Amino acid sequence: MNNFYKKLSVLIIIMVAIYISIVYSNSRFKKTNIEISPYSDKFKINLDVYYVDENFLLKKNSVQVKVQMHNYLETIFDLLKKKSWHSTLTLFMSENVKLLNYSIDYKTVKLNISNDILNTDLWKNGNELVIIYSIVNTFTSMDNFDKVILNVDGVSIDKYTQKLTTNELKFNGELINKNLKKLK
Repeated sequence: MNNFYKKLSVLIIIMVAIYISIVYSNSRFKKTNIEISPYSDKFKINLDVYYVDENFLLKKNSVQVKVQMHNYLETIFDLLKKKSWHSTLTLFMSENVKLLNYSIDYKTVKLNISNDILNTDLWKNGNELVIIYSIVNTFTSMDNFDKVILNVDGVSIDKYTQKLTTNELKFNGELINKNLKKLK
């Protein structure tokens, strides 16, 4: 009989230990609320960024950018506001120019930009197509998009220039400077 009580007490101790470990592990997971995903939120993309050169034409600069899934369009837009490593390329957008919002419809990205873009020197001097196609060509260089719709503070960009008849724009190779040597 004494042997029976020993086995019973060992069994009870083991059951209590298992119960405590299960309760403890469940309460630990409830506190953290960690969402486990098999996919990473960060990824790298190869991108052609189109900057403005000294001849007011577009010059392609191929870069690899590390972006996050939830804000990769903002990251790409911000690249256009940063000075290129190549000294002959012009910074045409100030930090004041903001991407207010965007939406994606199949292979079309719709960008709504702040009206600060209208106050840039290039725009004031009549070079707005270079600014517009710097944005359009950069975004359409990705496989995801064929067209870009540009709005300025919610108003179609073609309202601000006589050089466009639509705000649904595709890649434009005519403004790219093909005479300059490739950037090294």
